[in-house]
Amino acid sequence: MTPDGSEIASVVSIAEGSEAADRGAVQSASAARTSGEIDDASASTSPGTGVDRAENAALGTAQRTEARAEASAGEGEAAQGSGGSSEEGVGTRASLGTLMTTSAATTAGSSSPAVSTWDQYMSPPAQNLVRAEDVLDQRYITREPLNASIPVVLDIPHRMELLKVVSGINQLPPADLVAVAMDWFLRGGAASPDAMQEPWNTYVGPGTPEDTPRAEDVLQRRFIKREGLKWQTPEELKLNQRLAVYRVMNRLKVPAADIVAVGIDRWLRVMGF
Repeated sequence: MTPDGSEIASVVSIAEGSEAADRGAVQSASAARTSGEIDDASASTSPGTGVDRAENAALGTAQRTEARAEASAGEGEAAQGSGGSSEEGVGTRASLGTLMTTSAATTAGSSSPAVSTWDQYMSPPAQNLVRAEDVLDQRYITREPLNASIPVVLDIPHRMELLKVVSGINQLPPADLVAVAMDWFLRGGAASPDAMQEPWNTYVGPGTPEDTPRAEDVLQRRFIKREGLKWQTPEELKLNQRLAVYRVMNRLKVPAADIVAVGIDRWLRVMGF
């Protein structure tokens, strides 16, 4: 029996409906599985319904992504800041190094308070006195004693002997060196050997040893080990009288021996010994 057109159309309609139902079931099952996976993925962090949990999960992912981006940007800024800080640190260290170098140079060139105090003392008039260099050129010289108790630490005898050896004037007695030194000091003490007459301006040494203390500083100590030195200096220089005038002019309460110690030490330093 051959079916007519209405029966065929009814069968086709039923088949299409069945396929649609099957596709719907498949889509429903797929949607259910997807929803379950989303629920499982977000159940541990987000409460509420499945839709809410899915939205929360998506929102959390977006927030994490944004946070990572911000963190990366922050690390970049931190790296730039660190570079700037390093450059600033280098500049600061360089400035400190310059300051320390400048401070060290200033300290090396400065004098102690005791030295500065002695620098302010006045020298007695000496315009009418013959210079020691000229007196020592005379054949006959009348002499007078000049006694002084000198601090041992200044090492005055050794430094004078060294000057004699280096300068080739071994024949001169130490008293002549003392005469020249004290006459130089009581005239104001020029800062260069060039101010002295020939050949004394050529008796220049390599320099005073760094470990040799200055007489002005040594005389500030409470306990000073001294050695008694006696010299016969030219009477024409009137060193004893000029030392007494020096003490009175500057109102000093120190003994004449301290003035002698300062005078000889300063002269030896100028001469490089």
